[in-house]
Amino acid sequence: MKKNQPQQENLDDLLASLPKEISPKADLWQDIDDQISAKTNSNMTQNSMVKGDSHWKMIAMAASLAFVMVLGWKLSTPNISSTETLTVNNALSNQSTEDLIALVDQIAQTHQQQITSFEDNKYTVGMQLDNQTNPFNKGFSELELASKEIQQALKNDPNNKQVWDLWLWIMKREIELLQQQQRTPMNTAPSTQGNQI
Repeated sequence: MKKNQPQQENLDDLLASLPKEISPKADLWQDIDDQISAKTNSNMTQNSMVKGDSHWKMIAMAASLAFVMVLGWKLSTPNISSTETLTVNNALSNQSTEDLIALVDQIAQTHQQQITSFEDNKYTVGMQLDNQTNPFNKGFSELELASKEIQQALKNDPNNKQVWDLWLWIMKREIELLQQQQRTPMNTAPSTQGNQI
């Protein structure tokens, strides 16, 4: 152990005699700064070129998409100035009496097909079928009779706008009544099962 002691003291003396800092012979920070700046500048140049290319690509894609959307919209929208909307007023002013009578028959046939589709569907949706207890049937029968009478009046005077409006309103009410009937449950009597224990 004694042998070790003088070596330790000798080592401590040598360490104490060493300088606290060692300075380089030349200033290294300037070289380091130049190298970092060169890398940063080249990266920035490359990034700006990539960003610039990406920016123009995005603008080109957006412009192409906008062009396709406008073109599709223009092609799918009918030219309104050349196409008139068919209304009762237009039909009355632009059609002959024979054409109007044919139009009455065509509308009546289309309406009858709609009603038939409701009747074909009544078993599927569970519409009430009992004619005597179903309040819908009475109302529907009255509307149907009124529709046929108005249709006959239209055939006699097809240029009467008020009769046209009334007939269209009656047919709309028939369809609404059938739709309401489909939404109404079949059994309206309250259930008594489970009320007693």
